[in-house]
Amino acid sequence: MAGDNVFMYFLDPHGNGHEYTYGVETVDEDTWHPTVYDLGQPENQDQWGTAEPMDELIAKSLFNTPDPVFSAPPV
Repeated sequence: MAGDNVFMYFLDPHGNGHEYTYGVETVDEDTWHPTVYDLGQPENQDQWGTAEPMDELIAKSLFNTPDPVFSAPPV
């Protein structure tokens, strides 16, 4: 699994998005090795069961789609 933490998103009264997280996994940098996950394998897709399997059509429709909860502050 890519992460073992629990997280939630909330909007405050001013419309700012906030993420609360708990239980973030500690990584031992001396023994950790990077992993590339093959998104073609079903077990690496949507581990929380909230979406349909990823395919080329879905990936294309999500490319560069802004997050509706997050908006960058003005520059």
